[in-house]
Amino acid sequence: MKKALFVYALALLALASCSKDADIENPKKEEVPDNIDHTDSKEWLSPLTVASYNIEFDTGGDNPWSNRKELVKRVFDKYTLDIAGVQEPSKKQLEDMLALMPQYGLVGTDVRGETTVENRLTVTIFYKKDRIEIEDWGTFWLSETPTEASRGWDAAQSRICTWAKARDKNTQKEFYFFSTHLDHVGTEARTKGAQLLLDTIPKITAGYPALLTGDFNSNQNTSYYKSMVSSANIKDTYTLTKNKINAVRGTFNYYDIDQSASTNYRIDHIFVTATPEVKINRWGIYTDVFPGGKYPSDHFPVIVDVSFLK
Repeated sequence: MKKALFVYALALLALASCSKDADIENPKKEEVPDNIDHTDSKEWLSPLTVASYNIEFDTGGDNPWSNRKELVKRVFDKYTLDIAGVQEPSKKQLEDMLALMPQYGLVGTDVRGETTVENRLTVTIFYKKDRIEIEDWGTFWLSETPTEASRGWDAAQSRICTWAKARDKNTQKEFYFFSTHLDHVGTEARTKGAQLLLDTIPKITAGYPALLTGDFNSNQNTSYYKSMVSSANIKDTYTLTKNKINAVRGTFNYYDIDQSASTNYRIDHIFVTATPEVKINRWGIYTDVFPGGKYPSDHFPVIVDVSFLK
């Protein structure tokens, strides 16, 4: 397991990793279980604003990073994100984000566990320094050898999960936070990567509440997603609140808001460990398009407000 204060990188096969190749299955009519306690009398701590955000690597073309980086900052500022799982951006993009948003720190690594290579994908966790303290963090690989830099099963490239043990400075509540990015090509890699997450997270968290964020390259109708939510240990935050924004949209937009008009493209998710210690106050896909039809990324962020039990 390798650690480094910043992570960077973007894959030489970057174009191949675009989520437009994600596993999409035909949508079915969704039935959201009414498993929310509407007569909640528990005492809850002040909420955290949590996000999962795939920020596309710089491919140039019509949507170069130079046109997008200020827009990413505006999204972070507008929604006052406290902690966010961020997938994909290169070393240079991460450096630009930290320069534009000095109130944030980050932990993570590139998909090979290194910190100096320019052209690799990264999986990181951004956190607001005045709200969140990172007490520990690490990385594991979605492969047969999760403690070693490796490419698993039939994946097109190495895939990782970055985790952090965090403390809310306002409430002193400790929790774990995970950020991951499943492969866009390998079906076995998605199946076994999802199972590896389910097996590994409880070993790391040791009973603490945890949030799992990421680009899963799988919508809510796929077997990979269903294997996650069928576990007794994890729930999709989408199902845990009636207060939803853009509930019938997808997260992948491909720089065209009409692309996200179907939940077929809801491939970014925020899961939470199945515990009564966590309450989801709000869930949303935030579809900001800026003047001139400009987009910060080819994904929209998923943002939730989370409260922990006092």
